[in-house]
Amino acid sequence: MAKLDPALEQVEEDRKFVLQNEWMIRPCTIYDAEYAECSALRSRFYQYYRDGQTTDCNVWYNNYKDCKTYTKKDDYAAGVRIYHHELRISTGIN
Repeated sequence: MAKLDPALEQVEEDRKFVLQNEWMIRPCTIYDAEYAECSALRSRFYQYYRDGQTTDCNVWYNNYKDCKTYTKKDDYAAGVRIYHHELRISTGIN
């Protein structure tokens, strides 16, 4: 049996992983709404009041871009990145 290219093996591993955990990936509109809420002026004031600094909202924007890439182009590496972010949220690890 011929050995696969390591890059192809990684793509196959990512595909299997994402398909098993796809239930954790939200619709792309949710990530867009989370970004809009996080970056709104009212939210910025609250973040500053609560934490003394504003929150980095780029995580939500990156998730939105990854979600679009995953759904439109079947980029499983983007799906893995979204999964890991969702896992950090659900476990409370930042």
